Amino acid sequence: LDVGAVLGHGAEVVVLATGARPVRPSWADGSVVDATDVLCGRARPAGRVLVVDELGTQHATSAAELLALRGCAVTTVTAAMVAAQHLSATLDLPGWRRRASALGIVERTDLVVQECADGRVVLLHHPTGRSSTETFDVVVHCGPAAPDDRLWHGLSGAADVHRVGDCLAARDAHAATTEGHRVGSRI
Repeated sequence: LDVGAVLGHGAEVVVLATGARPVRPSWADGSVVDATDVLCGRARPAGRVLVVDELGTQHATSAAELLALRGCAVTTVTAAMVAAQHLSATLDLPGWRRRASALGIVERTDLVVQECADGRVVLLHHPTGRSSTETFDVVVHCGPAAPDDRLWHGLSGAADVHRVGDCLAARDAHAATTEGHRVGSRI
């Protein structure tokens, strides 16, 4: 929808849940692929793939598992001390670990990507301060997204508009559902 279509409905109140859009990290060159593009089928990496997990959620593990099932040699890296740490809250972590092990997915922790150019990735092991360079055929990024608030900006002042979920700030489904309930209760 665009501004004209929304206003054309004549609604007294508009609640936007337009989601979020990927943000390219500062270290990425043009060859880095977003995990969303992998999961939606817009990108089909092959060969040695590095999945950079900046969220610790199902986004990176899902992309890694999908790629491994397609025959890619997958390595995941995270700056955290535990790979996929947020999966423990949903009790998905043990299942992920078993599947990752069976698929040969290598999980590496305490690593920050400093630079990526033409498949050459500079990784900083932050506990020791040592950097190393490794080469991958494809780098897949899974990181924070930015609100897709373009429609909200277009409607501001023209209607009673409320944003919920990732349209306001990228976060999980629980936060978006709670926020949607609050807005619904107010109107």
